[in-house]
Amino acid sequence: MGRVNSLRRLRHAAAIGCHSADGTCLIYAPRQNLPRLLSWLDEVNRPGGTGPPTGGH
Repeated sequence: MGRVNSLRRLRHAAAIGCHSADGTCLIYAPRQNLPRLLSWLDEVNRPGGTGPPTGGH
């Protein structure tokens, strides 16, 4: 999924089953945005986090 520059969009990408996402937030102010992006990834990928459901249907 493209244009993923916020936690909200990353959550949406995970919820609809995207396996990858990209955005431009690291191009602009990478020192500030890399820690932010890493925290978003931690949240979405954490068990019980806001990522896609796992397990049975």
